[in-house]
Amino acid sequence: MRILILTLMIAVGSLISNAQTAGILTDNRDNKTYKTIKIGEQVWMAENLAYKVSDNCWAYNNDENNVSKYGYLYGVYTSTKVCPAGWHLPTDAEWTQLEKYLMENSFSYNGVKGNKGIAKSLATDNGWSVSDKEGAVGNNDFLDYRNKSGFSALPGGQRETPGGAFYDLGSCGYWWTATGAMIAAAYNRAISSNISKVSRDENNNLEGASIRCVKD
Repeated sequence: MRILILTLMIAVGSLISNAQTAGILTDNRDNKTYKTIKIGEQVWMAENLAYKVSDNCWAYNNDENNVSKYGYLYGVYTSTKVCPAGWHLPTDAEWTQLEKYLMENSFSYNGVKGNKGIAKSLATDNGWSVSDKEGAVGNNDFLDYRNKSGFSALPGGQRETPGGAFYDLGSCGYWWTATGAMIAAAYNRAISSNISKVSRDENNNLEGASIRCVKD
């Protein structure tokens, strides 16, 4: 009986560990490599895109030294056409699919199924502004849930318009969706160091945000 129980425990552990599968993507345009992660039925880049183009593409604070860690910030029109071949800018619905998977599979900071507090499981376990709010990304609590998904979100900040000021590096990350990209405003997702949930907002299409491509 003990052998049977141990075998079952090992099998369950294997299923859990294989829920997310890591990989590598090579962008043939510049030969940069990116970590990828399979979460549920989707395969996502596990790093922000860092492919440089001539239009609507900015390093944070116009400092190229920030690109290796945070990638570039892109205008949303550029975002729709800059992912590598075989990959694309995710729609609002594809982000929702990711969030739903994590909520339904107990990736919230306290492990409660259905809890919307999944930001900690999406974010890197360091590099975020400190927070004292329970379950927030910047709070050093619930250590087993920090970046549990392997998505490795970073607080790469944003570029605003008009004026082109940069803000929120270290405290918040913003990612474009393709939904609304061809009209006045597009949906995005944001993860903040001081909040446990993922935010869904609409931003002016001329602003700059990060990109996570998803596999076709």
